[in-house]
Amino acid sequence: QNDDADTFSGMVKIGGGAFVMGAGEREMRGRDSLPQQLVEVREFYLDAKAVTNAEYRAFRKATKYRSDAEKYGWSFVLELHATEQAKASTDQTVKDAPHWLAVPKASWRYPQGPGSSVADRLDYPVVHMSWNDAKAYCKWAGKRLPTETEWEMAARRPFVGGTNPSKPYPWGDEMPNNDSEWRLNLWQGNFPLSDAALDGFSGVAPAGAFGPHGAGGFNM
Repeated sequence: QNDDADTFSGMVKIGGGAFVMGAGEREMRGRDSLPQQLVEVREFYLDAKAVTNAEYRAFRKATKYRSDAEKYGWSFVLELHATEQAKASTDQTVKDAPHWLAVPKASWRYPQGPGSSVADRLDYPVVHMSWNDAKAYCKWAGKRLPTETEWEMAARRPFVGGTNPSKPYPWGDEMPNNDSEWRLNLWQGNFPLSDAALDGFSGVAPAGAFGPHGAGGFNM
């Protein structure tokens, strides 16, 4: 691709180089976390913000593409954020996670189930997307999905490099708390029973609500 303004509008350039990938001792590690390792990444471009409902709607109008959730006729919705109509429409849940409801007609158009809408949330990230949906959108937009390595490198900026110690957050070591300014959208409360919305948003936040951080991205 040519490095021109039209091609890369709304994207940030992430310089290539080596960095230590993987969760460090001060970060939360899951059962699938890999050991830290030094990896090399080539220069790449990344959207500064997540794909919004407005952007996905433009794709839908141009291509008539139907998402997997629309094809299947249902998707999962967190019970706490589901509409009353959604709750009344199903008794299907995940066996070991009953807070996730299998809601008929839930899709990117109706993110919290029937009775919800994206009309007043066009600047929010599009949800209920599958890998197939994301690939289709990227092909239409002339882009591609980032690799896991690329994503982590961008999210860790500016604390990257072969000799730099990793940090748990783009701003450093300070854990988000009520006594400081909220700099990202995450859950505050007793998941999945209560959402205190201390960052100003119950559930997801607009794509450009927090940032830009070290690499120029938002909500990373």
